[in-house]
Amino acid sequence: MKFHKKRVEMLALYITAFALIITMFYMVKNEETYHYGEEKILVTAITLVCCLFTFYYILVIVRNNPSVHIFISYSLNDKDTAAIIYNTLTEQFPRLSKYRFAVTWDETIPLGEEINKTLQDFIKRADVVIVIVSSTYINSTACQNEFNWVFANEKKIIPVVLESYDDLSRLPRNISNIKALPLYECKSDEEKEKYIIEMAKDLIRQRKD
Repeated sequence: MKFHKKRVEMLALYITAFALIITMFYMVKNEETYHYGEEKILVTAITLVCCLFTFYYILVIVRNNPSVHIFISYSLNDKDTAAIIYNTLTEQFPRLSKYRFAVTWDETIPLGEEINKTLQDFIKRADVVIVIVSSTYINSTACQNEFNWVFANEKKIIPVVLESYDDLSRLPRNISNIKALPLYECKSDEEKEKYIIEMAKDLIRQRKD
């Protein structure tokens, strides 16, 4: 049976918190066994237990909430690459970091939700936007509009170049001065995954800073 590291940590936190509650309950229930001189020790112990429980509770809440939101902007013709990026990031972030990352793209839009509005919400919430740049992205009116929305919201952009660095200057806004991930150098999906893992590590380093 394979255990997920983060799930084991969460389970340990819950078990520890439960143990602290039981300890406090036992001490309160049996307080008559303590002498007057030991009351200060009892009060101190109960206070310590409460503080530890509060700490663990806050830690659990924080660890369950994503701290960095990432949105992937791409042309439908490049969906295979977008899927590799999404799958690799969502798989690697929990393995590589204690920090929480939430990755969204059009496939994470819930059923019944308005597509354009939800995409705009994703972008508005995003801390980082990964833009998969290709000739089809540049020539797509929908992608141009999405890129303009990203730029208007002053989002941090990570360009992923599929064909040529020159494409960065052909976007509605020139972003050729931004360091990009050159996926056009990759000969296989395995190589792409390696590049994307390095991007994940770089995002984690930036999060630490």
